[in-house]
Amino acid sequence: MFPVHPYFAATALSLFLLPAAAFGWGFAGHRKLASKLAEPLPTGCLKSWLAAQASKVTFQDQACDPDRWRETDTAEGARHFLDIDWASPPSSYPREWEAIQQRFGQYAEKNGTVPFRVEEYRNRLVQAFQSGDSAAAATAVAHLSHYATDAFSPYHDTKDSNPKLNNVDSVGAHARYESDMLGGASNMTALLTKAATYYGTVGAPVLPGQVFDVVLVGNPLAAEVTAAYRSGNGQVAALYSATSDLTARRFGDALTFTASLVASAWVEAGKPNLTGMPSGCSKNVPQGEIVLRGYPLPPPVPAQPDAGTPAVEDAGQPAEPDAGSGEPEVEEPPPGEAPPPESCGCGGETAAAVLLPITLLGRLRRRRVR
Repeated sequence: MFPVHPYFAATALSLFLLPAAAFGWGFAGHRKLASKLAEPLPTGCLKSWLAAQASKVTFQDQACDPDRWRETDTAEGARHFLDIDWASPPSSYPREWEAIQQRFGQYAEKNGTVPFRVEEYRNRLVQAFQSGDSAAAATAVAHLSHYATDAFSPYHDTKDSNPKLNNVDSVGAHARYESDMLGGASNMTALLTKAATYYGTVGAPVLPGQVFDVVLVGNPLAAEVTAAYRSGNGQVAALYSATSDLTARRFGDALTFTASLVASAWVEAGKPNLTGMPSGCSKNVPQGEIVLRGYPLPPPVPAQPDAGTPAVEDAGQPAEPDAGSGEPEVEEPPPGEAPPPESCGCGGETAAAVLLPITLLGRLRRRRVR
């Protein structure tokens, strides 16, 4: 175990001050996405089982669990994103954990580790399917869906994760886009209806590589959302009007990709029968190449050896929470890279609500917190 930095306690405390809907797609967004997970799957045993699980309120709520875990696990936040543009060009970001550590050192985790988290939870789902425990498998699907869909949020794909209108904008684009814009039932319903037109072809994912591809494709989309936020002067209605198609495309792709993760895990587990699967149903699920229609992925590259999932803590420094406003962690930027931006968060709290004592800052430089 690495030594614990004094900042950990302050960061954990600040997280309790943040509204629940400040994380990721917001609780409303994650619940609604979870409710649609079965839709991209072809008719058969797996779709019937998953549709039954996805209709349950408890399942939808479990899709929000990873955001709750941040309240007690200071390393959890970085598992929801990848700031791929710390590399220039972003496509040069390494895809093996050992190479990432060599390039970014103590920032390897702080830059985000969502590709490895998706791979980890997909493997956990295989084990849950193999156990034959339908309830355990459903919980594993719900948790996997959170990480997988977070990777499709543009602001989880860039270091500029919470642009502001001006120096008095205490909220920023992240919360307006992911939480406020999706908080209205009519907006969410319309987005999911449109997302269905962008469902692609379920297939076998290449992990963690294709999650890197998801992030790489999403990285430039963040600039489009930011431009819409600023041109609409931060108004939610204007932001929705300008980004609804972009968001629906990402939703459609996220659901296609997550359904592919579930299908491939079930196939690897031997296609077990689970409680609620209809008698005589088809066990056929496509396991070819995943095709995303909203924003297509680049062609798959040959799988490379996986150097392992990242350690829980990074050389005694805190992993970054992936949501909320507040005083950022402060450290030097990765070698050879530009200095990181000022504090950015996706919560509705003002920065003053979660300022850290100045004694914790020392001579260190600012680094963003989501």
